[in-house]
Amino acid sequence: MKRWECTDLPLTRRAKELVYYEKATEPLMRLRHPLLPRVLDRFVEGKHYYIVLTYADGESLEERMQKLLRPLAEREVIGYMNSLLNVLMALEREHPPVRHYDITPSNIIIERWRGRPILTGFQVSPPPSSVETMGNGSQHRTTR
Repeated sequence: MKRWECTDLPLTRRAKELVYYEKATEPLMRLRHPLLPRVLDRFVEGKHYYIVLTYADGESLEERMQKLLRPLAEREVIGYMNSLLNVLMALEREHPPVRHYDITPSNIIIERWRGRPILTGFQVSPPPSSVETMGNGSQHRTTR
């Protein structure tokens, strides 16, 4: 389950923020691919917005690399990357295309029984009204 905090905003702005999260997660609700977790539900509780995902039973690629104490076999790496490239091509074919933005070993779960890489860690960016750009181009979330 993923959780995002709805900021302490006036009720009308908070309602707009929740509508934004609904729209932003809609493409994730439609995704159907064997190497992606499926979104089962989404809901609001208090000032948090939740997305319920299917469970990927396994360990992250990051955990696997740390346990091995050696580089992964080239054949294994190529197999994972081919599978993940197929996932990325499927995401690109969505209308509108779905972007991941954070593909790291910690967001790739290697299934316990089949050994397939599952791409997890999809993010929803904060609503434009709650992000301000600072002078150096970086962004921070406001809590007005």
